[in-house]
Amino acid sequence: MTTAVTVVSKVRAKFGSVADSLTNKYQVSIAKEGERHEPVVGVAWVRVKLLPAETELLTVGPNPIEEISGLCQFDIFTSGARGLDLADVVAQDLIDSLSSQLLELDGVDGRLVTEAVWVEANREEPTWIQTPLFVRWRICTT
Repeated sequence: MTTAVTVVSKVRAKFGSVADSLTNKYQVSIAKEGERHEPVVGVAWVRVKLLPAETELLTVGPNPIEEISGLCQFDIFTSGARGLDLADVVAQDLIDSLSSQLLELDGVDGRLVTEAVWVEANREEPTWIQTPLFVRWRICTT
């Protein structure tokens, strides 16, 4: 059985790679957990943060199944006159990439399922417009 810590680290890496795909497409920089990031005013960026996961042991037949679920938060930071438009385009790209997907994780017996993807209201600050996007995910391993 793959440990929950291993699965969560692979989920973090998978969502990080989804964010990386935005770099060339929209000229945004990516800030991932545990990495130092210095935002530059006027340059859009996306922060990827995996929120704490829950683990539950399910007994189905003779083999127990471990279900791990959680949330991933993508904060899209933009500024200037195009800020909201760019945030909407990047958010829609993430939604299209992640909605109802079965994502393979290397070395994990189980598929990562994105159960829901949603965007919350923009938050305007003096320097940035922040658009939070959330992904509810789940994976069952044997």
